[in-house]
Amino acid sequence: MVSVAPSRAGKVISRQGTLATGLPLKEQRRAKFSRRSSADSGLGREFITARISDTGFGSFTPSFNPDGENSRQTKRDCRKTVRTSENIRVDPGPEGALPSAQEPKMNPIACSGILFDMDGTLLDSNEASEITWQAWALDHNVEMSAIRKVHHGRRPEETISLVAPHLNAKDAAQRIYDDQLRMKEGVTPIAGALEFMRAVPAGRCGIVTAANQEILEHRFAIVGLPVPKVCVTAKILKVGKPDPEGYLLGAKLLGLAPADCVVFEDAPAGLLAARRAGMRSVAVLTNYTSAQLKEELGENYAPVMEIQNYLTISIRAEAESFFIVDK
Repeated sequence: MVSVAPSRAGKVISRQGTLATGLPLKEQRRAKFSRRSSADSGLGREFITARISDTGFGSFTPSFNPDGENSRQTKRDCRKTVRTSENIRVDPGPEGALPSAQEPKMNPIACSGILFDMDGTLLDSNEASEITWQAWALDHNVEMSAIRKVHHGRRPEETISLVAPHLNAKDAAQRIYDDQLRMKEGVTPIAGALEFMRAVPAGRCGIVTAANQEILEHRFAIVGLPVPKVCVTAKILKVGKPDPEGYLLGAKLLGLAPADCVVFEDAPAGLLAARRAGMRSVAVLTNYTSAQLKEELGENYAPVMEIQNYLTISIRAEAESFFIVDK
């Protein structure tokens, strides 16, 4: 395989049976190629030789040997052969990557307010959640695998209604709330969440969560996140996600129209709630991959962007609104 460094002239042309010399195709077609049989050269295959006079693209001088002499010069040329059946590899430039391989910058997302989910979006609370649900499942003879499929992004009452419909969901959920409130470990902030949240203009963000207010304040205190004035929690709502009630109430409390808000969510139920509320969403890929969210939500999965954490984005504030931008 021959390594060809890119130049300002353009892209390498590489096709099956075409010499990648950088010459115009018309000139390549006019060229008379010599054939060397296995008896003449010992190579046993057709080839085209090209003497490379420069390392830059487009600086090849084709050299043809119609005599088929097996001379030392021919052998030296053969070592520099560009074989038509091989792929041409283009070495990356000084930056270490080809321009086509670089991810494009996203367009700034203009908004007047941001509504965050909590668990899985701002906080990684999987460990604390797993411990409390495992204890509950053991006491109530419920398979933990069934709980894992449905609990993320939902209020405990709704999860219990799905996995144990014979129980009084409200009473049974209180055990989950009490246990989670006692947990002081197993909760960490998503990378960059603290800095990003603090960069949002004052009074322009809120929380919409399946947890209750006590758990929200407890977990925010553990990780050092500021508690916004607008917090829509489990006990305020009649129904939880994927119903849009929580996000619609959050926008109302911020004094904003739904279309002016952007929702940050990690779970299918929350992303669907945001869509039903008429809000744009940013998918935080902490507990689900992009493919999993697409599979579960289908055409309802339409985030304006996807992020792994908050390290790659920032806030650019202006007079009446602000922008979510790439760093």
